Amino acid sequence: KESSAASDVYKRQNLVNGEGGIFLDIRDGAEYSKAHIADAKHIPLTQLGTRKAELAGFEEKPLIVICKLGQSSGTATRQLREAGFSRAQKMSGGMMEWDAMKLPVVSS
Repeated sequence: KESSAASDVYKRQNLVNGEGGIFLDIRDGAEYSKAHIADAKHIPLTQLGTRKAELAGFEEKPLIVICKLGQSSGTATRQLREAGFSRAQKMSGGMMEWDAMKLPVVSS
């Protein structure tokens, strides 16, 4: 039986693929460069407050926030919702769960 975090990963993946959403990776640059989801937008949590404009056009689309473990993404999701991104949501388990499921990543 798959974990609830694994189930959450699949649900979020379907939202991105089926409804034109994006993954937003809020980890630091070194972690992002090492491995990230293909086509994920990278804005470190520490810069989110000043870089929200880069997410224009996604106010009504799924905006899936990813961190390492799924903890910091809650803070980012709240900030985004307050800024008008009504469908912002965190991905439970973060990149640790994505990696555990052996889903594809790219490096930069």
